[in-house]
Amino acid sequence: MASEALLRSVAVHELFHAHMNERLPEGGRSHDHRGETPSYCRLEEAAANRVALAWLRAAGYPETVAKNIEEVLFAPYSGPGSKGLPGYGEYWKLDEDVPQLLPEIISDSPHHIEVDQCAVRKGLYQWGFSPRRRTSLVWWNWLLEEIDRGSVPMYFDLECGR
Repeated sequence: MASEALLRSVAVHELFHAHMNERLPEGGRSHDHRGETPSYCRLEEAAANRVALAWLRAAGYPETVAKNIEEVLFAPYSGPGSKGLPGYGEYWKLDEDVPQLLPEIISDSPHHIEVDQCAVRKGLYQWGFSPRRRTSLVWWNWLLEEIDRGSVPMYFDLECGR
């Protein structure tokens, strides 16, 4: 059961990357952070871990399994030298509504957004309810519903860490 939960958590994390690529203009090609340290988007990784952990808890696995996976995959990040990775361990800074808000927030920003800035950026979108945000939530829910039906194309991020 624990290995199944671990694999499924990673799958949901990677599905979130596929979700972002689908929702961002030009398939997310403009969402590139290779010139920065780390070379990936910390905000997107934090969001991917946030939704994976939320899914794991909602899926009904025993709390001990969820806690063990949380300690391994979602280790806290507190700066250089901590056991967690930047972004990955910062999921707790984000709210549950990242699947519908993050693509819109990132696509409207010409600059990189740090994890700590997400709450401020979210405030700018609090009152509007755009069709893009609504379709983003529908798409994300469909991905999660279809995860066991074999109709979801799987996406693996093989560029992380380069």
